Amino acid sequence: MKRSLTLALLLLITLSMGWSQGWKRTFGGQTAFDCQKVLQTNDDGYFLVGSREVGSGISESVHIVRLDLDGNELWSQTYQQGWEDKAFDALLTADGGLFIAGQTRERPTSYINAFLLKINPFGETQWFKTYGDELDNNAVSITAAENTLALAGYATNAETEARNFYLIKTDLEGELIFDKQLGGLDEEEARDIIAVEDGYLLAGYIEYVSSSKQRDMYVVKVDENGELRWSRALGGFEYEDAKAIAQTSDGNFIVAGNKGVTEDFCAFSLNADGVEQWERQYELDFEQVCTDVFSNEDGTIILGGSTIDEDGINIDLAILKVSAEGNLIWSRQYGDEEWKDEASSIIATSDGGYAIAGSSDLLNVSNNSIN
Repeated sequence: MKRSLTLALLLLITLSMGWSQGWKRTFGGQTAFDCQKVLQTNDDGYFLVGSREVGSGISESVHIVRLDLDGNELWSQTYQQGWEDKAFDALLTADGGLFIAGQTRERPTSYINAFLLKINPFGETQWFKTYGDELDNNAVSITAAENTLALAGYATNAETEARNFYLIKTDLEGELIFDKQLGGLDEEEARDIIAVEDGYLLAGYIEYVSSSKQRDMYVVKVDENGELRWSRALGGFEYEDAKAIAQTSDGNFIVAGNKGVTEDFCAFSLNADGVEQWERQYELDFEQVCTDVFSNEDGTIILGGSTIDEDGINIDLAILKVSAEGNLIWSRQYGDEEWKDEASSIIATSDGGYAIAGSSDLLNVSNNSIN
């Protein structure tokens, strides 16, 4: 039987060897594994965090893979609490385990709720908590500050039925401190959250119900109690969608995502008060998808994502390095014609290179050709 199979992908790039591709690994098997996050461990190994199909593909469960520094699998574990569980983001715990954020559905007809899962360094479950009310909500990003955790995603507004930014704050045992919706009539969905000295910044999109569904990048700043300090819509008349936010070495913020019909890589720089410093757009191929961003200590910025050719068939991993002013320094693409490689997460590694993770599809393969 011919089919497409999604495997988790991890690509290591080593700068010290002159832009060498250190190694590339895929993980999965007979069921699809969609990787959303890569983290490097204290022993220079890696965690891959995502979801894999269960029950003949009718639902998904959280799936974690632990690797050594050469990308060899040490262990893998699947976690199923409800009928369907999806993991989107994770943080390392003090003891080398993970806090994992995502969404769960108890039964096929149930509402979606945000969850927080803690596992120890060996993959054993410590606890599992859910949050939200009887309407759909989720958590797609997690950060930590002063012995607390903060999760961000969306929650359905009971009055307007619109999606609003959703902020959850807990202690390190997952006990709820507060949760808040941020928004109103328009559709807003948070994609990322970071902790700052005096609170949190959430980034995502706002879609205006009164203007033919125009979508802008949207950034909200709240204090440590979740009280709104400012909000900014970024963009113009084109489609814009923020996927990630990071603080730069000068104290400003970089918001990264996509812009336009062909979804070019796009980045905005904001100062501490949310005032726009610059905007840049980067075109690498017919279409691009930007999914992650981080700032280096020297002030340069790394954006990660994927490029798509005009036929929509060949999809490759992409990395961009830009200056503190947003000017392109270099760009690199990795892939081949047999695989569709889509990036979800990129990090700097301890050896001065980068690890980029996501999913990889090999099309028109038979079941018995995959191990």
